[in-house]
Amino acid sequence: MGCWGFTRNRAGGGTGIPRNVEALKEQLKKLDRKRLVFIDEGNQKAIRADLLKEIANGGSLENQILFGTTELLQITWKLFICSNHLPTIRKKESTVYNRYHQIQFGSHFDRTGKREVEDEEKLLFKANVGLGDKLKTEFTREIIALMVEYATLYYTNLELYDEGIPPAPKEFQEAIEKTKMKNNPFAVWFEDTFEKVETAQISLDEVMRVSNSNNKRQLVRELKELGYNYEKDMSGLGMRMNYRTNKMVYVKGGFNGFRLIEAEDVGVVAFAEAMRG
Repeated sequence: MGCWGFTRNRAGGGTGIPRNVEALKEQLKKLDRKRLVFIDEGNQKAIRADLLKEIANGGSLENQILFGTTELLQITWKLFICSNHLPTIRKKESTVYNRYHQIQFGSHFDRTGKREVEDEEKLLFKANVGLGDKLKTEFTREIIALMVEYATLYYTNLELYDEGIPPAPKEFQEAIEKTKMKNNPFAVWFEDTFEKVETAQISLDEVMRVSNSNNKRQLVRELKELGYNYEKDMSGLGMRMNYRTNKMVYVKGGFNGFRLIEAEDVGVVAFAEAMRG
């Protein structure tokens, strides 16, 4: 389970953000002076990147009332969405990822009563279905004390960290990278086809052969986004046939840091889908 920002949804039903902006603003009006907003479950459609950026900035949205009269809806809250699937954020939405935080929970609690044995190693547990009501009725003071304690830490840390928040744990940072990769079809193809080896070198010609693509510029651009810069003067990459002259020539130009996975099923792959991503 993870927590993240707004998802797209059909207007008028379900949870998440409606497609209709005016319907969205009607919902936002109900959140005046709130501090935390939770949505139980998103869906797997693409995130409304434009709205997420405005909401994450914590500013205001202009809302038309009647006959050209407008009001400013002030965003005073942080939004959390609890969901069992990763969000769909297009890879080009770099500004969304700059505002994106993912809180990754590894445990699963069964609420159906079908799980008879818990497995701590796999983080599979039986849920205490009455825990929520018990916390609200018997532990109100303790919850408030916990909130005050962490609010105090927040203001204490303002001088130490940006926005008073320490760096995210390594596990959460890795979860964000996993989400970014899943939303980048080229990165998924790359991970399935190549392995990272610090001392390895590979020619652009070899990458083109495996991808069955002649689009050099796009390949170089996609690999640069993954942190691999094209070195046009790289040599020592073997020889290939120049079919125009019918002669063998030395291969020049390639990348450092990865090589083809040595497996029988790696070769010409369905690369077009990744490039369209």
